[in-house]
Amino acid sequence: MLGASLTATAVFLVPVAGLLVVRARREQSLWELATAIPTAVALDLVGVLLLCRLMTLETAAIVSRGLWLLGLGAIWLWRVRRSDGPRWPRVLDLSLVTHLVVVMVAAVALSVMLSRTTMAWDRDFHTPLVTALRGQRLPFVSMYEPRQALAYHYTADAQSAMLQTYSAIRLTSALALSVHHDVMFALLGAAVVLAAAALGIGRLVPQLAIFAALVLAGPVTLFHQLPLPDGYSVVSMFSLSFRPHVCLSFLLVVGFAGGVMSGVLRRKGGQPAGRLYPSLLGITAALALTDEATLLLLGAFLGVVWLRDPACLSPTRWGGALKLATLVAVIGGAILAFGGPLGLHADRYPIDLVSPRAPGWSVAPLSLAVAEGRRRMMEDLLPVLGVLVAALIAAARPVRRETRTVGVAFVVLATLAMVAMTCFDFNHQPMENHRWVTAAYVLAPLVGAFLLADRSRRRPRALYGPIGLVALLIYLPNGLAIASTTKWLTMGVGAGMRDSGYQGTDNLYRLDCRTGTGARMREPLVATYVDRRRPFPWIACHPSLLAGPAEAAGGHKIKTLGGLASGPAALDDLARNILGPGQSLRVACWQVGAGSDPICAAALAPGVGSCQASGELYTVCEVPAEHLDRLR
Repeated sequence: MLGASLTATAVFLVPVAGLLVVRARREQSLWELATAIPTAVALDLVGVLLLCRLMTLETAAIVSRGLWLLGLGAIWLWRVRRSDGPRWPRVLDLSLVTHLVVVMVAAVALSVMLSRTTMAWDRDFHTPLVTALRGQRLPFVSMYEPRQALAYHYTADAQSAMLQTYSAIRLTSALALSVHHDVMFALLGAAVVLAAAALGIGRLVPQLAIFAALVLAGPVTLFHQLPLPDGYSVVSMFSLSFRPHVCLSFLLVVGFAGGVMSGVLRRKGGQPAGRLYPSLLGITAALALTDEATLLLLGAFLGVVWLRDPACLSPTRWGGALKLATLVAVIGGAILAFGGPLGLHADRYPIDLVSPRAPGWSVAPLSLAVAEGRRRMMEDLLPVLGVLVAALIAAARPVRRETRTVGVAFVVLATLAMVAMTCFDFNHQPMENHRWVTAAYVLAPLVGAFLLADRSRRRPRALYGPIGLVALLIYLPNGLAIASTTKWLTMGVGAGMRDSGYQGTDNLYRLDCRTGTGARMREPLVATYVDRRRPFPWIACHPSLLAGPAEAAGGHKIKTLGGLASGPAALDDLARNILGPGQSLRVACWQVGAGSDPICAAALAPGVGSCQASGELYTVCEVPAEHLDRLR
């Protein structure tokens, strides 16, 4: 499936490559290049979702590429006619291009370590969701609950559905999710290298270190006994990134933070406010659907920067206030247009104020009034705390105004994040509190690089030298976090995930949907009963409405845990929640090997349904409404 994966990736990246090319000019800054990557991803996502108001996601994915090519071609011709055709940026020399290639290859190699060896983080839910989204228009619904709007972070699932479409439905949705993770890591690596170079960090090793500190951030568990566990209240960002929307969130956070830092440094090679603001608009709209807790904290970060440096957004304070208000309006517009977790019809989860505690991931909360609770929180948040203390020192010392501004903004963001994590109870599910510190983990390496890149002559060497206090506060905690996650991946729980064969009996990374299951483009979303022996090859390829868990579990308002139902219980669920009056049912039956699903055996009986082969693995029967009782 390598060829199909590469083809899908190439088509998916048309907006990124095209935007970089048509905007290219000789004097282009590194900050513009760094923010262009997440901006293109965000604008493409928003554009496809807008098209989904008129057509299915599969059709929108194809139409969007035509629109992108037309728009990019028009911009190219316009620039050529003005004798201002795209030119290779002077700042993008051979050395930097080499660094970009090395870090992007390393990022993909790191991603592949789990993205091709296991199906982590609720893949039993995301695999059918991706295919179900492919056959829908907005407002989207879950494959289990088609009578209510999908109040979920569906953006990365939608992008994975786009990748499956660009492969001409050869990739399974499981493989599309993994390819999406690989692509996001590659783009993240490129954005981080360009941002580091813009800060004056031009060597490859520090650039790699910043990227590693971002994606391998997490609890410091290096000295725990094997098998190396996750943290007490959080897991590593690498592990968490396999929740589909999280790796997309990482890229958008880097784009948002890079744009803000660029605005602060506008007098020293940064991005002018006029070029910065459109990027913030697109990224904000995408984040409103992808990670609302992170967006709230990034809003606080931007607000503090603007209060200290109003010109980062506009020459006048009133102009900056208007732009901030417009960003808020964009969030509201995205919610109204696309729904998602903050949609008007989404169920609201309770948030309660509690005494400060280490909330716990899969264990009981620990009060911060006791030493064990404080120790656990210190282990979990050490990388963030190190940069926070370094930022406090920078804010109190004679450094550049820009450094002090970003340092103070990070202190505010990290403090708010830790207060929310320890003092709020989200939906009476303490493990959900990890969402509050994602932004702090991702920003910590970037802010650390910003602090260390200060070229002020007034900096005391004892604080800012290669082994100064500020440097050690940044290097040591982040280094321990990187080592902990590396050990987790090679010797701990991560190694167990890689060796577990969690993919089950179906290797969905090798299955060709067209050959194996008869999948085709433009399939409608159809109510389906799938053979309980081997359901996943079918639901990873065909848009299907399915019988799911009896009820939402784990404190969620939508059905995400529990997997598919089978047998008479599935028929009852389909009849009650999915099938309309007089509607037929599709029954997909595994035709390989021994054994039988009783429902499939009944559907295949003469006179019950109209049956035909679908690929090499399934026989599909269309059972009319008047014969549904004969399936029991």
